[in-house]
Amino acid sequence: MDLSVLHAVKSPDRDYTMKDKLNGLTSPLGCRFLEWSGWYNQNISQRLLGHYRLYQLFKAKSQVDSQLSLPVAYMANYRTLHIIKYVLSCITAVLYYICTLGDSYHPVAVEQLNKQLLYRQYTILQEFLAKAEVDFDKALHSVYSADGNPSFRA
Repeated sequence: MDLSVLHAVKSPDRDYTMKDKLNGLTSPLGCRFLEWSGWYNQNISQRLLGHYRLYQLFKAKSQVDSQLSLPVAYMANYRTLHIIKYVLSCITAVLYYICTLGDSYHPVAVEQLNKQLLYRQYTILQEFLAKAEVDFDKALHSVYSADGNPSFRA
């Protein structure tokens, strides 16, 4: 997978070695650590990468009811712990706000978008996970494209 699609600034002067190394983690422990540490909440592209990585782990381990599609089963499974992660993110945002005397905590906004993807606009995440199986880059770009999902802009 080409991780350069996650680079915010396309410049040869920027060094993304460490970011690419962390984004390249695919082990169960590595992905779960990145999820719980908030690494995937840097921006919506990172968040989608997180869903893709966790979905791959879910697929490898799950015994899903044949009546559910894998993306739907993954999202149902992810939602079970999402509220805990969301509460922790909100607590962190409040502490950050207090300690910085009023600065906003950006990852909580990404977490809010993630909440939208899980509960209100779940078809976007469902389609992304299905398309990412074939081509992650195209799936990522389709989330942002006007013809792919006009109701969602990150």
